[in-house]
Amino acid sequence: MNEKINGELIIIIYFPASKNNYSHVCKIFLEKSLPRYLKDYAKEIRPLIFSLIKFSSFKTLKTAGCQYVYIIKDATPEFFEKMYDFLDRKKRTNEFLNSYSTIFG
Repeated sequence: MNEKINGELIIIIYFPASKNNYSHVCKIFLEKSLPRYLKDYAKEIRPLIFSLIKFSSFKTLKTAGCQYVYIIKDATPEFFEKMYDFLDRKKRTNEFLNSYSTIFG
């Protein structure tokens, strides 16, 4: 069955530590690298909203991670399998990606 999938995807990445460049590197990864890798599995992967996840530690705000919201149009059933494979590979090779979670609806 070749049913196409449409909806909003949120990818949340948690940093292993609070370093200044993690948020910038992560934004580029989520905005450019991930959609480029998945372009063959969806008609459209449009990055919509980027935001940082902050927490308070002794009266200072620290960055715990980031998230990106995407609009997904006409994705194939392989889309999510390829996305998780890509994220798992990047988790093993990039220091900024400690763990991640996804929400789709």
